[in-house]
Amino acid sequence: MTESIEPFVSTEQVADFLGKPPSWIYNRAERLNIPRYKVGLHYRYRLSEVSAWVESTQRGAAA
Repeated sequence: MTESIEPFVSTEQVADFLGKPPSWIYNRAERLNIPRYKVGLHYRYRLSEVSAWVESTQRGAAA
């Protein structure tokens, strides 16, 4: 049985996924608790975690 590991993506790819400029991600990632990993000098993301984060923030705003 082989499990596939979701690849990390760049800040630019997350920005594209969210429809925001990369500067928005750079400026707000820590404050908004966007899930990310420090890999060397750069932050990397998993789109499934970012998507779950979006869902959780939308649920919180609806409450």
